[in-house]
Amino acid sequence: MGSGLALLTRRASTLPQSAPEPVAAQLYRRSRQFFDRFDALHRFHRAHFDLHHPAEAALSRRGGQMPIHHLGSDAAADVDIATGAMFLDLFNFRESFIDPTGLNARQRQLVLAVLMRRAARPQLTALFEHGTALHRALIDAGLPVHSSHYVPDPGDPFRQDMQALDYPSDKFDLAVHADVLEHIPDHAAALSECWRILKPGGQLIFTTPVFPMRENVLRAEIAADGSLIRHHPDEIHGDNLTGGILAFHNFGWGLIEDLRRIGFGDVAVEVCLEPRLGLYSSNCPLWTTLDPLQPGNMLPLVLVARKPG
Repeated sequence: MGSGLALLTRRASTLPQSAPEPVAAQLYRRSRQFFDRFDALHRFHRAHFDLHHPAEAALSRRGGQMPIHHLGSDAAADVDIATGAMFLDLFNFRESFIDPTGLNARQRQLVLAVLMRRAARPQLTALFEHGTALHRALIDAGLPVHSSHYVPDPGDPFRQDMQALDYPSDKFDLAVHADVLEHIPDHAAALSECWRILKPGGQLIFTTPVFPMRENVLRAEIAADGSLIRHHPDEIHGDNLTGGILAFHNFGWGLIEDLRRIGFGDVAVEVCLEPRLGLYSSNCPLWTTLDPLQPGNMLPLVLVARKPG
């Protein structure tokens, strides 16, 4: 009896043990909050802004470096607070805190949000960028990734138009994109294509600037003849392919309603405010205004939605 128990114990000790969850993932899991109603998110955002924006602004003006946890080494690393994107004299914290793997704050949050939904089986992932730090991070996380990007060259083997994807229906477990949607003229078509290519039960996980306002703002659109119609002055965002790209949209809660109309279920805004991960508000000094050209502060958030089935 005793020898049999000893043998069983020895065998158990030789079985492969699951790796402990990285510290960054543990921090994210404990700190994230979910919102599925505009009023609740709006109240939370306003309370955070009133309480914490002075300290966030002071951190920006102090500059220098600060330690954060990141997945690349599962350890703390000193990162620069500064970034090229700014609101007046304050750094845009969505684009700051670039870790040694090349991920900024919003990209790092997206990777963590994806990892929170990782299953035991391989999850085929459609990623709408190629050859970037985010692409590498998802591969390093063990996900089988089909990457693509939109470039003018129709012969590029990784070229995909999110408004009309070449992928078959019901192919992917996950669809992931990072600050892409605001640059797509027909964002509803792009979201509908994400719904189409996902398997039943598949999940869409993405970031895009979302402001504390109820309705979306259409900044520009493409006319039937292909010409650009501008409703507001151009808003140009940095882009790793072209150096600058036009934003067609400023999104508010209307984006969540768009996802629901398309057919997604379990639509929610996942917010994580965690200084140890470098996740702060965007640091915009304006809370919000009625001016669509100055839509205000942003929380660190990821949008998540599931295709029913």
